[in-house]
Amino acid sequence: MNQRSLDRAAVRRLRRGVVASTHIVKLTVGAEPLVDEVRRQFRLLRAGTAQACFIDGEWGTGKTHLLALTRRLALEEGLATAYLNLNGQTAALNHPQRFYHLIATRVRTAEGVIGLPSLIGSWAAREDTRLALTRWAAANRYRGELAAAVDELIRSFEKGDFAPMQARSVVLGADLAWADYAYKREKALGRIGDLGDLLTAVGKGGLVLELDELETLEQLWNYRSRLGAYSILGRLTAMNHVLPFFAVTDRFSRQIDWDISFRGTLHDPGLSQIALGFLDAWVNGRFPRLRPAPMPPAVARTLVGKIVDLYESCYGPLNGMPDPHEVVREWARSPVRSPRTLIRKTIHWLDLTRDGSTGW
Repeated sequence: MNQRSLDRAAVRRLRRGVVASTHIVKLTVGAEPLVDEVRRQFRLLRAGTAQACFIDGEWGTGKTHLLALTRRLALEEGLATAYLNLNGQTAALNHPQRFYHLIATRVRTAEGVIGLPSLIGSWAAREDTRLALTRWAAANRYRGELAAAVDELIRSFEKGDFAPMQARSVVLGADLAWADYAYKREKALGRIGDLGDLLTAVGKGGLVLELDELETLEQLWNYRSRLGAYSILGRLTAMNHVLPFFAVTDRFSRQIDWDISFRGTLHDPGLSQIALGFLDAWVNGRFPRLRPAPMPPAVARTLVGKIVDLYESCYGPLNGMPDPHEVVREWARSPVRSPRTLIRKTIHWLDLTRDGSTGW
């Protein structure tokens, strides 16, 4: 796809208030401190001392945008990433055996390869990464099922055979999904950690994991389910080669406060030490908390200017173009200054200005 086609695709997404990943770095303004912190966390991940980060904010403040920016920056730095939208059903926080499968099918690298089986195939086809992959699988094949499955896949690729079904099932987590057994939850968490180790071994620096809507913790109406979720969070935030970025609203904090205050969670004998460690770190503020900054008018004008430049690169100079200052003033009259709303207003004004616009 040429640049003009990419630009037009980006404009179509902007009409929905969403910034395309191809343009997200260019169209992110006023977030330099957050970007610096994200890059610092990438360095820690490469050093094997990753520290989970939480992106705070209510709807429309830019949490998902910052997650997408994190994903783009990670790919540009040669790291592997996977995005997951949590919910109380298909990707419940207390059921990692369900969302490991989603991670394994979505993990991607800057080369454009998506999905763990495809990644393993691409690494096995190159001499340098094949050697690293083989060494990792051989060193860990008796420690976890993922390494043994990877070793079997490598052998099948070398012979030109079809990938064994059982090995693919383990790599993708199909043998774990939809079975609510404690040992399968443990296996899923082990495979997530092993995946981070594997990515480090083949030179990808580890796994940057973007988990959106962590506040869906409150959808786990069963108290014991939430205790399990706190244990899962304790495990995810302690993996050396997995760097989670969690997007949360205040509902997440309120649910934890309620469990601690009214359920006495911190003194519950059913609370695991791992879960207690997570809650203690959360309550005492030991996790980095990134909050998208409110957008002042000066920064908003800069964003509008960048959108206008992108729009004109697609459709040429506009006659009677609306004053960007007026767009910002109209947007600023709202008590909720959502960047998403500003983007949509800007594109709407530009479409109205463009002769013969059909708003396609």
